[in-house]
Amino acid sequence: MNTRTILSFALTAGLAAAQCPFSNFSVTVAGSGCNPVVASATTPIVAAASFASCSLQIGTSVLVASDSVPLLRILVLGFSDVYMPMPQLGPGCVLIPQPDFMVMEPVMTPMHLVVVPAGLQMPVSLTAQGAVLYVGSITGPYEWAVSDALRLTLQ
Repeated sequence: MNTRTILSFALTAGLAAAQCPFSNFSVTVAGSGCNPVVASATTPIVAAASFASCSLQIGTSVLVASDSVPLLRILVLGFSDVYMPMPQLGPGCVLIPQPDFMVMEPVMTPMHLVVVPAGLQMPVSLTAQGAVLYVGSITGPYEWAVSDALRLTLQ
């Protein structure tokens, strides 16, 4: 598993459960994704909280299309939403989070980003959205698939 930590939030490892700044976690869908590569499905994005390690795990995975190869995966996190249309990526594609943090990596293993919210004033909300760049489809040389956006609230 490939794991990244946002250093801006990182504190020394080993936060005790009593020191964890949040005790409640909720996820809501903040907007729809678009997927011209696999029209019948959106790019999966998931989020989960670990109270034991006092962290938030966010991940996105790729869908396999018979005529496309996934190359690059991006995860965007933002403290506010911008709802910026991105018609160059496909019909109905919208960037929902303000891109305060972005993680890009080649598609080799599932992407799992670990956020340790040390030093943040609770409650805090983040919006997360993922995207995957594909090459080799029959509709064009490069295409993007964008996930739904998730609003993550820690209290």
